[in-house]
Amino acid sequence: MHLKVRGLDAKARQELRTFIQRRVWFVLGRFGRQIRRVTADLAEEKGADGTNVDRCRIIVSLTQSCHFCVEETGADLAAVVDRATHRVGHLVRREIDRQREAPDRSAGAAHFIEEAYGHELPHLQR
Repeated sequence: MHLKVRGLDAKARQELRTFIQRRVWFVLGRFGRQIRRVTADLAEEKGADGTNVDRCRIIVSLTQSCHFCVEETGADLAAVVDRATHRVGHLVRREIDRQREAPDRSAGAAHFIEEAYGHELPHLQR
């Protein structure tokens, strides 16, 4: 799993970067082989009422060409990162569980054709 943290300016503390990296690894580390890349984009924006709002967008690319994007906003960056990593961890876990439980589609197609036509076609071996 490749992790990239973007959006921290030169003034950002190393502790904050380390916190984000540790949180992402804690939530997604067990899925490391199924995850190709994780990108955490951080930004500070002006809210509708003029106050500063922190935004965290986490993009996860799985090896099975599936992508997830979660975005959270709030006043406290640590809490925003925590919520975003929790949500993306839940989505990744659900997708990986779904992929594990999905039947092998190629074997299912060969079985369907065998039942439908009464014989096995040579190029559709199980």
